[in-house]
Amino acid sequence: MKLTIKNLGPVNSAEIQISPLTIFVGPNNSGKSFTASALYAVLAPIRTPLAVSQPARARRMTRLIGDEVILSVASFLAETIDNTINIDDAPDEFGELFERMTWVMLSEYSFTLIEYIERVFGAPVPDLRRMSKTQHVPGSLLIESKQPNWAIRVKFKASGPDIHLKTPNIRDLWPLMTRRRWSKRARANLESWLGGGPLIRDIMADVQTALFREVPNHTKYLPAARSGLMHSHKVISGSLVRRASYAGIEDMRIPAMSGVVTDFLSELIEIDSSYRSPFYPIARRLEEEVLRGSVHLVETVNSSPEIMFHTNTGDYPLTRTSSMVSELAPVVVYLKRVLREQDLLIIEEPEAHLHPQTQVVLAQILVRLVNSGLKVLITTHSEFFLQQLNNSIVAGSLSEKGAESLSLDSKVTIHASEVSAYLFDPSERGTLVARQELDNRTGVPDIGFDSVSEQLYNQNVELDRRLNAEN
Repeated sequence: MKLTIKNLGPVNSAEIQISPLTIFVGPNNSGKSFTASALYAVLAPIRTPLAVSQPARARRMTRLIGDEVILSVASFLAETIDNTINIDDAPDEFGELFERMTWVMLSEYSFTLIEYIERVFGAPVPDLRRMSKTQHVPGSLLIESKQPNWAIRVKFKASGPDIHLKTPNIRDLWPLMTRRRWSKRARANLESWLGGGPLIRDIMADVQTALFREVPNHTKYLPAARSGLMHSHKVISGSLVRRASYAGIEDMRIPAMSGVVTDFLSELIEIDSSYRSPFYPIARRLEEEVLRGSVHLVETVNSSPEIMFHTNTGDYPLTRTSSMVSELAPVVVYLKRVLREQDLLIIEEPEAHLHPQTQVVLAQILVRLVNSGLKVLITTHSEFFLQQLNNSIVAGSLSEKGAESLSLDSKVTIHASEVSAYLFDPSERGTLVARQELDNRTGVPDIGFDSVSEQLYNQNVELDRRLNAEN
């Protein structure tokens, strides 16, 4: 799936495709967090359960499609054997059903998307347009799927969003559907499939899976402010619960927070301490190699679990731990209790508050996660962090024998084809985001760190020269 941004927030133009490992680099206030939040707003609602139940949704879909179309499709399916359906032999109603169904599903997603965008950024759509010196500039968001081929374009206007859909062709969609149980369902009782019965629900499930096959299972976001939020999430959640009893009795004034922050807090409050993530072993490695302790959840009465840090000297709340521990604690909690395979984890500045050596270890652990089936997107300002990722990319081009000669674990190497890096370059017309060509011998090309190092070195030489002259 590809996301194209035009004139939104600080961004003039950006074209982003999610890779197993995606890296955003660039100066402060250049739009990295804005673009990451936009990606979150686009991806998160796709896997979010709908407010209506599946049977109710199927009944609504049946009304939109029509009983005659569904009966014609069911009759055709009843005469076939599973997985032997030839699309060329199908009646016209077959294509009509899928055309209407994909249009409805993409329309539902579009309207949910608008709600998510406004919630994630805490602002109405018109306010998200990029501001020139005198006025807002018309902006747009384009979401494209390659297989199957569909697109949604949202134009950001002063009057509100304007949505345009491009639905996939049935021939493009057909090979991607499993079609299990369709014929068996149809043969059982044709009439029972009207009104949103099991057949229409089966087809809807297959179509939805095929439509969004390029989307991560779930998308989770760890904001840059996570350290402070980890310290205060119990206070915030407790305050909201206490104030909830006054709802409808007195005016409740709650400070506005972005959707990224509220989703992060909700995740911590509602976390399932009984769930064990497939990335649990890697979380334990992070604890052993970096934290020298463990992060665990302590159940509390009538409240969300308390996050504690355990060492050989005892258990400590995060308010009594170092900034490194409180910074990495949410990463550990997500790896232990939240994430699933093929999820996307967005982490803003994973190197924050970490010593350079710790940054190197964390970069290796992120590569391990990618190689274990987790998609990762990071924003970073760290030369050390990026250099370790570059070393992993270069190591990924070595032969197995070459890697063994250097005692390199294959799980901390990654091929350049699995990585995409984007440079955010601010200009007077807004930030221009460009994908960087990766070199198997060097990894991500110089993105400004070398120029800073050269500037500091030249200044040091000049200071030394001047000092010698004065002495």
